[in-house]
Amino acid sequence: MDEQQLADKFRDAIGEVPPPSFDTQDVLVASKRATAQARKRLQSGVGVALGVVLIGGVLVLTRPFGESATSMTSAGGAAAPNASSQMSLGPNDNTAPTGSGGKMAPNNTETGSAANCGAPDPGLAAALVAELPSATGVETRAADVSCPAGSAGVAFELTDGSNSGKLEVVLVPASVPNDPSTNDKPSVRVANGSSVTVKTRGGGALTLASLPMNGSTTGPYVGQLTDIAARLAARY
Repeated sequence: MDEQQLADKFRDAIGEVPPPSFDTQDVLVASKRATAQARKRLQSGVGVALGVVLIGGVLVLTRPFGESATSMTSAGGAAAPNASSQMSLGPNDNTAPTGSGGKMAPNNTETGSAANCGAPDPGLAAALVAELPSATGVETRAADVSCPAGSAGVAFELTDGSNSGKLEVVLVPASVPNDPSTNDKPSVRVANGSSVTVKTRGGGALTLASLPMNGSTTGPYVGQLTDIAARLAARY
């Protein structure tokens, strides 16, 4: 048997090749179906990436890739993304919100308030130490008597023999308008203690107050208030 006869026998054994079971249109349909399934799986994965957080009764949806978050209240109302609210002020509240969202200390315009005393004034502190050396090295504090608006103050906690308490200085500068009812500078009100008020060289008013503390019935240096206040007033 030669090679030609062997090839003929193999060809006869195979028989006729059956026609294909698919055509070009079938291939295109299958391709579109696979693409749609891949897109659906991708969308499902992105959905899983969305975070859902319930904080204080508020449903927060966080999106991937740094997108803005959207919050919804538990009652179903939607809130604007990244919305910021301003403080509402009452009709009698003259404070203003700061950049951090908190309130500034009130600036009272009444006759007097401890809030108007402000932080310890270093100039008044140095002057008092110069006139009363026993205050040297003592920590300064904010005055807490009733200071008129626009004034400055400082306080020292001192001990004078058996008397213990605070010695406070309040300066009402000449720039503060006079009280129409007295035609003098607004007065410094001292609820508990002794005080002396004198006019300063520049036309203002200086008050020196002694307030008892720690069970004392009399504040420190009560007997020297007039003398110390006069020397301080000469500086201003």
